[in-house]
Amino acid sequence: MAKRAIANVQIVSPIGVDVGTLLVDDGRIASVRTGAAAIPPDDYEIVDGGGRYCAPGLIDIHVHGGGGFDLMTDDVEQVRGYARWVATRGVTSFLVSTCGRDHAEIVRRLRAVAPAVGMAPGAGRVLGFHLEGPYINPARKGAFPPPWLRAPSAGEYRELFEASGGTVRQVTLAPELPGADELIRAVVASGATAAIGHTDATYDEAMRAVGLGASHVTHCFNAMRPFGHRDPGVLGAAMTSDALTAELIGDGAHVDYAAARVLIRAKGCGRVVLITDGMPMAGTPDGGGEWEGEAIRVEGGKAVRVSDGTIIGGVITLDQTVRNAVAHMGVALHDAVAMASTNAARALGLDGQYGVLAAGRAADFVLLDDALAVTETWVAGEVVFSW
Repeated sequence: MAKRAIANVQIVSPIGVDVGTLLVDDGRIASVRTGAAAIPPDDYEIVDGGGRYCAPGLIDIHVHGGGGFDLMTDDVEQVRGYARWVATRGVTSFLVSTCGRDHAEIVRRLRAVAPAVGMAPGAGRVLGFHLEGPYINPARKGAFPPPWLRAPSAGEYRELFEASGGTVRQVTLAPELPGADELIRAVVASGATAAIGHTDATYDEAMRAVGLGASHVTHCFNAMRPFGHRDPGVLGAAMTSDALTAELIGDGAHVDYAAARVLIRAKGCGRVVLITDGMPMAGTPDGGGEWEGEAIRVEGGKAVRVSDGTIIGGVITLDQTVRNAVAHMGVALHDAVAMASTNAARALGLDGQYGVLAAGRAADFVLLDDALAVTETWVAGEVVFSW
């Protein structure tokens, strides 16, 4: 691979923005130079960034599809197609968020799609899987059909982990259910992130899960016990425990921007992770469609189930969540970018590889114009999208 110097850019780091040059060698970042040191070495091919922002590639750890592609699937080509499409939105890596009607279907899906995990030319990286369920509380099921849900089982989880080829990275579960303690231990022992979500847990139950190793909260405010001043629930745990990172669907539809600002002020920008919870119709025009046998329609920035109006998932893209954070959540650009990259990598324990423009990390980055629109996406030091 060529040595490339991405020069004349505004480097976006977790602490600010500075004019500089990004040096890329063999798919990794060789160094980041700013100020007087930003002059590229003679043996590097110079790529003129034109004064654009150069930011870490975006990482979506909770997404079910987009661009017409479905990640709740047995079809590996659906995942590969999504990986190509999502790179046009600045996403350089993502988790396949999936579940199924029964244990056998989830096993089949994981085995079928596991070959897509990793890198492919012209596409974002598939980091692995996020199991959103089936071990969630029917009282807070959201859009999940009740027959899909069942009690936590550490034994079943181990079978799922094996079926994935050891690439399950995150599991959303309800810690108040019988068997959840053993499941949390099994998830953590496997190296995956145990996430509290779709839950009616009390504050004490949530904090017990933290003590067992849970370290993340799935789409805060959505599908969980509401915050009360005498019953703070999972939200109270999320907003007061430094051990927990907190997902936030950044579309303004799932969570009002005022509530988003409350979460950010409580947690700090360093512990909030922007996600899309995207559905196959994300990034496509409004209209009707079908998902998992349910008639849905997209309007007003959200997808809803036609039968009862339940929000069934997000239709936003991750680059838009960054723009929304800056425009509506009172967040500085560098913090908004970190919430969609650095923090996501950290939540999965992958911050030593992705999410920051620093020497030794993967050369996954995006170039943004003044309106924060994605103009180029690079994965492993190669352009996978250019506008």
